[in-house]
Amino acid sequence: TLVAANTFNNSISVIRLSDVKLAAEIPVGNDPRSVALTADGGRAVTANRADGTLSVADLTTQQVTTIPLNGVYPYGVVLGDDDIAYVSLEGSNAVAVVDLATARVVTTIPVPAAPAGLAKLGDFLYVTHFWSGQISLIYLPDARVVQTSNTGLDTSISQGIELDLTRGLA
Repeated sequence: TLVAANTFNNSISVIRLSDVKLAAEIPVGNDPRSVALTADGGRAVTANRADGTLSVADLTTQQVTTIPLNGVYPYGVVLGDDDIAYVSLEGSNAVAVVDLATARVVTTIPVPAAPAGLAKLGDFLYVTHFWSGQISLIYLPDARVVQTSNTGLDTSISQGIELDLTRGLA
């Protein structure tokens, strides 16, 4: 299954890869910017930038739960263990930690300006930042930024981040 966020029609498209057919288009919040799938593939989670919410869509029933994030301009979303979602709040300079089971924000973690893309590895969350080109590293057990690095010139619009685990950890 492939799921894509449709920014202009406030929905997600669910595509069956077996026959490359659109299986469903599910309405979510306003201006969805990113989407993540739960480990079981049964739900899609979207960060909805224009209305400051997170949508959790059941891909079988197409039922959607909307969670207010209490922050400005959600952008990136990544899922962790135990039904936890991490959402960058670009306009609030924070990352929201959301318990999907209770549909509530558990905490927010302050980060440098304009957080965008997210990637999780173990106890660490990597965060890209618009405009500065920085990458921050959050140590999740302490819920704090432990390092922020510059990525170089001409990297100011880093929308996402993906970790290459095929090369091993050095």
